[in-house]
Amino acid sequence: MKTMGMLIDVNMCGGCHECMAACMKKQGFEGDPEQVTKLSATARTILEHAGDYNVRKFCRHCIDPACVGACPAKALVRTDYGAVKYDSDRCMGCRYCMISCPYDIPRYEWDEVAPKIQKCDMCWDRIEAGGIPACAEACPAGATLFGEREELLAEARTRIQDAPEEYLDYIYGEHDNGGYAILMIGPKEIAAVRGGIDFADSSPAAIARGVLKQLPGFAVVGAAALFGIYWFAGRRNRVMAEKARARTDDRLPKPPKGGKESNHVTA
Repeated sequence: MKTMGMLIDVNMCGGCHECMAACMKKQGFEGDPEQVTKLSATARTILEHAGDYNVRKFCRHCIDPACVGACPAKALVRTDYGAVKYDSDRCMGCRYCMISCPYDIPRYEWDEVAPKIQKCDMCWDRIEAGGIPACAEACPAGATLFGEREELLAEARTRIQDAPEEYLDYIYGEHDNGGYAILMIGPKEIAAVRGGIDFADSSPAAIARGVLKQLPGFAVVGAAALFGIYWFAGRRNRVMAEKARARTDDRLPKPPKGGKESNHVTA
């Protein structure tokens, strides 16, 4: 299956909060979406404001997710179609995913007796059933499009080329941190929310793997260095001990020339 994703067009978003309402309803979360301003265990997507524009914040569904690489229980898995799924039955509650995510997306159910992680899963169950994510289905303005990632990239480039005065010439998620399934375009104002170009082309997970690959080499160099320090310290101690013995011998009384000392005392 080809990688799927969503294209968020900030220029088309009217801030109606229907995407948030649909997400909360699908997940069984209660509350007024218009009063929600931060991601939480009961809000997987929010709208942030950039001047007169509204910018959605939710899981980017990275092509090379740091959270998946950090999870020791394999509770987070990236599917073939691009969604990063979470399996609460496998979760051990270590919250490494929260630490590793560079966007501060996963949230923890701190108030629950048996807490679990909450984050957007791109409505993978709806996708597997042939549907589309709830937020994309609910958007009345067409600001959230669902489809194949390559087709969404082509659509984004067309919109930018057709109206260069309305769009920042950049597609967020095309290459940032190795790329996301969630793409975003919009005016120059969204740079303030997105932080300019998010990060480098390499994902945090790829950078971490690169460091880990170097560890065996570091271990060899470190062992050689420790051996050198051990040898130098040992030789230094031996030299100091020999000098100390020499000083001690110099202070001892010397026997007379010609042989053994005599015990005879003359009057």
